[in-house]
Amino acid sequence: HSRHEIVVVNHHRHGLGFYSNENVERVTSSTHPYPTFYMPDRLEEEIHELPTCSHYHVFLTKDKDADMLRSTLRDRKADFEESEIVEKYHLFVVSPAPAEDWVVRLAVLGGLGDGESEEVLIGSALNQVDETRPLDGILLLDGQQAGHDWKTDIPKDFLKPYDALIRNGVEFFSLLGASQKGGMLERFELPGPVLNMTGRKYYSEVFGDDLVECYFLDSSDLGSGSSQVKWLKQSLRSSKARWKIVAMQAQLDTLPQTEQADGLPISKTLEVILIKNKVRLVLIGDGKPYQRLKPKNGITCFNSGSLEESEAGQLTDPATIAMESPLKVSLILQFNDEGCQFKAIDGLERTIDEGAIPIPVDLALLPADSNNRGENSTVY
Repeated sequence: HSRHEIVVVNHHRHGLGFYSNENVERVTSSTHPYPTFYMPDRLEEEIHELPTCSHYHVFLTKDKDADMLRSTLRDRKADFEESEIVEKYHLFVVSPAPAEDWVVRLAVLGGLGDGESEEVLIGSALNQVDETRPLDGILLLDGQQAGHDWKTDIPKDFLKPYDALIRNGVEFFSLLGASQKGGMLERFELPGPVLNMTGRKYYSEVFGDDLVECYFLDSSDLGSGSSQVKWLKQSLRSSKARWKIVAMQAQLDTLPQTEQADGLPISKTLEVILIKNKVRLVLIGDGKPYQRLKPKNGITCFNSGSLEESEAGQLTDPATIAMESPLKVSLILQFNDEGCQFKAIDGLERTIDEGAIPIPVDLALLPADSNNRGENSTVY
């Protein structure tokens, strides 16, 4: 375990600090010996990832915060050693989780609803999932967020149903689509840190030491001449992740049919890029009920935009599995080096769909490389 993540705790700021007032996190590895600085995570987020993390965490704290950190680590049943390195400073070294727990768990939601009973049920169900084994992130895929107002709707529609998850350090990740222009885009989602976009219209996020890399696309900007397509192609090609997944609001066949430089419509151009770069999963959030399509060219597609109630027998295509429950659904994905297990649950924690996707043979034969990047964003 050559990678150590150094976390400087400044509990007064309820976040991280480095030296005096800088809110950054210092990460080094054997292949990148010089410090790389990232925007801070909340302390809850650092603690939250310990049960499934494959590298050491080194917490540096002053006397005033040592009792708090010690108690928190014990509550999480973390395996740690404590030492007083200099006067008034303590060092807590937390060992990696057991190898069998090195997994990445992601939950996928269509987006924000109205904050009423169904969202509260989904939030409660996901909290139970997280307590069983921590979630590395919750992905919000649907463009319905655009209708929300920062001051009046967000506390009710987002903070209320998912309060326990947020307080426990679970991170949320969102993306843009055609229905997200203005409103949420300007007031909350794009500029704010809560949904991890921080000004980026499209971006990728690495989970679990290069186990999974998810590409969040802006499906409203995939027309002819879009720089996003070039970025996606280059980023997928250079990715070291064993699992590459793409998340977007619109389905490929609903994108504009304008021909690209290669003479193909954008849907075909993207399909070729995904196939060539061994993308295994595509996550869609277009507001329709939960669907799972049978694999095509090695790619499994989930539509998790279940913001509306489904109807029995609504989908008859044998290539599609439709949600049977009248309640909203969350898709849980669990990745390891051998495959991906998935389960779709409703707010009453009933299983709607489940199964497994094996890792491709050519990727399974490659040695795992966990020293190149950590659980941080790739910024573009």
